[in-house]
Amino acid sequence: MRKERELILEEPDAQKRADLLALAVTIASRYFDRAFLWRFFREELEQMREATFVEEWVQEGIERGLQQGLRQGEVEGTRHTHRQNTLQILRARFNLSRQELEPLAEQLETIDDLDELRELFNHALLDVTAADFGARLSRMGNGRQS
Repeated sequence: MRKERELILEEPDAQKRADLLALAVTIASRYFDRAFLWRFFREELEQMREATFVEEWVQEGIERGLQQGLRQGEVEGTRHTHRQNTLQILRARFNLSRQELEPLAEQLETIDDLDELRELFNHALLDVTAADFGARLSRMGNGRQS
């Protein structure tokens, strides 16, 4: 690896040298511990930051992370909305107090599956009593845990 580093450092073009250093570290990371590589290439780290493809990888990683975060946020927002709407319907239909809603809210929070939350929303609209809804909610929760 020393020989490769020496050869790379002889490259006169700074951009090409940065790309080669970053590529060498990438390949070496398959065989060597990351901490060792950072120590071995510590003097070249600043040059590697200028590597074209490393910058592209970092940017792609940031973009993927943002997209994934947005998707997760949308899904969590949809879950939250279904839970809140379900509780609102139960409160209005069955005139439930906060104390009566609290255990239902806690059980709803344990359900992450959107299809199950949609199904429970529909049952909040259609079930004859709050007890019927509570029993259904308990069955769904118990069915998931087994």
